[in-house]
Amino acid sequence: MSDYCYENGLVSLHIDNASELKALNSEAFNALVECSAFINWRSTEEGGDPLIVLSYYV
Repeated sequence: MSDYCYENGLVSLHIDNASELKALNSEAFNALVECSAFINWRSTEEGGDPLIVLSYYV
């Protein structure tokens, strides 16, 4: 996994072998997706921009 934080506060998470992570620990994978979605939802509800970008490589 690699991550980057940009000057505008956007965080980008790239997950290599996402299918393997999901198979080995689906609870952690699902929590990552759900938490990221919630953070982005909350930010946009308050008039801001999304804060987290997830990208997967199978």
